[in-house]
Amino acid sequence: INYDDENMKLSGVYDRIRLNIYSEILDSLKTTGLQNDDLRKAFISKYNEITNNHIINHEGRHAIDFNTLPKSKLRNDTEPEFGATLSQVYFSSYPMIDIPLETNNTPHGLANRKLLNIISDWMDQNKNMIKGFDKNKPALQQLDLLTNKQIRNIIEKVEPFLN
Repeated sequence: INYDDENMKLSGVYDRIRLNIYSEILDSLKTTGLQNDDLRKAFISKYNEITNNHIINHEGRHAIDFNTLPKSKLRNDTEPEFGATLSQVYFSSYPMIDIPLETNNTPHGLANRKLLNIISDWMDQNKNMIKGFDKNKPALQQLDLLTNKQIRNIIEKVEPFLN
């Protein structure tokens, strides 16, 4: 995948994912009867909870890795970041929102690229299992079509602690 290719810009996907999840959260809160300031406070609280869990899931994995992996695996900055990214997404209440779309040459960016490549390969191999998938568009531009279950299944295939 060439992430520099103009056709692979993922900003629209990023926006759709957030819009879908934030709308889902807002709709869920509205069904409880919340309105106005109470609704706003509940939404902000839920948003903060998602952000805090993202950090705990990611950094918690680093703590596990630093206490269990051999030092040779920790020298490669990308592998610990990849493991932390897998945990951050897998254990999220909203896995889609925790898939990092930023790719660059930092350990985080390279780990993100590795995960996106795995997801893209899975999508290409399982087009018929993705509701609404358009075979004429690049897979990652349709990332928001995956279900939470599909995302977790993809991660289970590559996550050593889950195998």
